[in-house]
Amino acid sequence: MLFFIRIFISCLIMILFSCEKNEVKVYFIDMTLQLKCDSLSVDATITRKNDSLFILRTDFFYENKKTGSDFRQLPFPVFKFITGDVDRDGNPDLILGTIKKTRFDKEPGKRISIFSLKDMKIKTLWMGSRLSRPLVDFRFDDESGKIISLEKEQNGTWLVAEYQWEKFGLKFIRYIKRNCNLVQTINMIYNPGFQAGD
Repeated sequence: MLFFIRIFISCLIMILFSCEKNEVKVYFIDMTLQLKCDSLSVDATITRKNDSLFILRTDFFYENKKTGSDFRQLPFPVFKFITGDVDRDGNPDLILGTIKKTRFDKEPGKRISIFSLKDMKIKTLWMGSRLSRPLVDFRFDDESGKIISLEKEQNGTWLVAEYQWEKFGLKFIRYIKRNCNLVQTINMIYNPGFQAGD
């Protein structure tokens, strides 16, 4: 077990430091997540076609019979794929870490994109332009419904922040910790015992 933890931390540090100087490299393995949405079972799959094209696909099942599917072409790299009920409507959302330019930020950077599952379709919920500081990684806290982010400060240190869904996007709640070293922030964001506040 300790061996796998060391490999995970080594890979994480490699990914974190690959974000220096706008050279973002992605090492992504295709994956499928199984979840429940209303009375349906859903297989949500992200597949890498090439460096700049990923396919997000959902297959919906009712009593083990396929009842529908949908897909979305994502013309940008994906570095993370998780689920969580971001908008607190009782159904899971697909939360992707993406690397792309935006209307407000012409440099490619890590962003959070959120998709909902409605009427057996993938619907865009939010395509974030940026958070308070450049994003490095994030996780979703199921208990509080908040996104916990790891971001890089301008002075080269790291911070952990909390965001929550509010009507049409993520709203900044608070900085959990600022001006930390990398080891402190990794422990805060990935430690299973760490819970978002309030």
